[in-house]
Amino acid sequence: SVQIELKIAQRRPELFPPLSCSTGDKNGHPEKNPELADVLKLLGGIIDDATMQRLNFEVDAKQRKTAEVVEEFLRAKEIL
Repeated sequence: SVQIELKIAQRRPELFPPLSCSTGDKNGHPEKNPELADVLKLLGGIIDDATMQRLNFEVDAKQRKTAEVVEEFLRAKEIL
């Protein structure tokens, strides 16, 4: 038989930053698209780490369409 010694790694925040939603686009310039900035402001503070992990799980693990998961979330929060 083969024995493997496993250790639980300590979480290193510098490698895994928080998943919370912030207001910005991939270029960091929401002011270039005011409409986008307004939409992103609606999300500020409502997506915490646990929520983001759950949404990612729905897409990654359950293979659901991103748009479907987002729409479901926004409707539940009465944003749509």
